[in-house]
Amino acid sequence: MVLPRQPWLDGVNSGRGTVRQFVAVPLGLGSTVEGQVTGEEAWGGVQLRSFPLKEDALAEWRRLENERQRRLADARGGYGAALPMAAPAPGGPPGVAPSAPVAAFGAPPAPAAAPPRRATAMGLGVGGSMRQEVYRDDRPPGDWSEQPAGRVFAHLVTPPEWRRITGEAPPPSPVDRAAYTRAGLPWYDYYDADAEDLAPTPTLEAVEPVGEWLGDDLEPWRAPSADQVTPLKDAPGKPVADGDR
Repeated sequence: MVLPRQPWLDGVNSGRGTVRQFVAVPLGLGSTVEGQVTGEEAWGGVQLRSFPLKEDALAEWRRLENERQRRLADARGGYGAALPMAAPAPGGPPGVAPSAPVAAFGAPPAPAAAPPRRATAMGLGVGGSMRQEVYRDDRPPGDWSEQPAGRVFAHLVTPPEWRRITGEAPPPSPVDRAAYTRAGLPWYDYYDADAEDLAPTPTLEAVEPVGEWLGDDLEPWRAPSADQVTPLKDAPGKPVADGDR
């Protein structure tokens, strides 16, 4: 996924404007994305790799961003003049090379050997479908560095492991989506009129949801009411132009 166009990611891309929600499951059952894609469950969690823009592409982005900021200032009658790098570069704050984090399920392992797996280690599976676009990159591939600037491993742990690692009581379990909806709490909708949805890869499209893999009998999804959904950015059919308030 490419930042900052992708505001957040709630699951594995299933195409047609939907994702399948991330679900934490114990390793060893074969139901994780890692297990279904690679045939083994050695790492768990999720790996992110960050690729920066090349210098020329970054310089051009900064030039266009400064022009956009000046146009916004002019539209506001000169109030709040634009400053160089007034907005953060894609993927990070000013002065930090932008990046496009990529979830690296099945990516080559780090040079070190895989750590010994505990019985309580957790991995990521996929759950029910929810509406969310994964936006296609509008840059040519040549704009990005071929080498990652860094890699992060995010590990998932059970409550007993949390206590063992931190010495603290684990955080309380979050409510499920049905309880959240019943309580009338807000959901958020993000729509980008200029973006194109990215098709899923055949590898991830073949991953089975945890419920189907393990045979869980899950409750049907209860959609939130219209007044619970807060739109962010554009609304469908109503794109926002520069200078609009």
